[in-house]
Amino acid sequence: MEVDVKWDEHDKRWVARKTVTYKGVKFLCKGTSVKSKADARESWQRAKERKIAEIDGKAEVKAGKIKLKVALPKWYDDYKRNDGRNADTIRTNEDTIEQIKKVLGEKNVCDIDSDTIQSYFNLLASSLADNTIDKYWCMLHMFFAHLYPDGGNPMARCVQTKSKIKTKSRTWKIDDDDDEPTDMLAYTPTEMKRLAAELAKPYNVHSGWHTGDRGYSAGLPVVVCMYQFLRVGEVVQLRVKDILWNDDTCTSGYIWVRRQYDENNKVVKVPKYNSKRKVPIMVECVDILRKACDGKQPNDLLFQSGTIYNPDKTTHEGRLLRGRLRDNLNKACERTGLERHTIHDLRHDGISRLVDMGVRPQSVQRWAGHKSLSVTLDKYYRHNGEDNAADLALISGDYDKEEQLPA
Repeated sequence: MEVDVKWDEHDKRWVARKTVTYKGVKFLCKGTSVKSKADARESWQRAKERKIAEIDGKAEVKAGKIKLKVALPKWYDDYKRNDGRNADTIRTNEDTIEQIKKVLGEKNVCDIDSDTIQSYFNLLASSLADNTIDKYWCMLHMFFAHLYPDGGNPMARCVQTKSKIKTKSRTWKIDDDDDEPTDMLAYTPTEMKRLAAELAKPYNVHSGWHTGDRGYSAGLPVVVCMYQFLRVGEVVQLRVKDILWNDDTCTSGYIWVRRQYDENNKVVKVPKYNSKRKVPIMVECVDILRKACDGKQPNDLLFQSGTIYNPDKTTHEGRLLRGRLRDNLNKACERTGLERHTIHDLRHDGISRLVDMGVRPQSVQRWAGHKSLSVTLDKYYRHNGEDNAADLALISGDYDKEEQLPA
């Protein structure tokens, strides 16, 4: 193929240009040289061969002549990794892909048919639980649905096999939250403010699902859990009539805690240890509780599900569920960069905050509904990692000198 070569006065070099069509792909090929026309033609030929190799490679990939261990991660990186998934989901997806690659990774995508996939899931059923099998199934189904958008997905002819492992049904501890407390330090007052400010962002249905400006559908009840150190079952069962404003003995008022909701058994019962009590409303929760009461009747739930989305599909008589609160908290911790605390950790945080502020432990015990002071101080109080300024002043001699003078 003869290629015209011309001298480019601006770049001071020989330039070879020619349009080529290969396997239905039309492209302009270019080669240059400062030495001679022959060198420019050779440069053009090398550029042409590189482009043909690229087209052949793409053609093979499009035809499925590529190993699954290469194709599956590349598809995930291109189409799924950056679609708003959070870090935990990405880690789970990556682990799922690695496990799939161990068995099917060496096979070319075009060679994986319905029989191969069915045999693979039959094998998984003998060693994995149903929820893990679901993850593998969904991952492969999304991949093949993308690869064969016009039909021909081999998984369309497969049946998802159920696990042959017999597992015990999961039971939750209802009395003191199903989120087991961790051994982390308590949040500092500054960290609690950061978390509360994040959770207070209103829910925006028009924002991306995992974006920071999406807001929170149940962020404010989580803030109440933290500052009022209530159990989750107590918060979701609060009604408007349980908020007692402007009591003579308290500037803001009290929360009357007298019931808690057991969402597993769908029953309302008295709080743990029969700890009916009045908890002073913390200043951080005054506005939240006032707005939650506005426009409602005394028997209405203070915090309701279904007010943000799916209003006609409420369950548990409109009560918020533990999973919703947990999801809101996890997202807020991730977006603020705070160490992840569970819902029950927030109860520890709120109690520790009051003790550090100098509130009498006996008062904290009564407000928290603990059966003994040792539970409050030994089990629930946590250090937040910061030294108390007043304590440091005492041991360094920087307290008020006048108090040392004889009377």
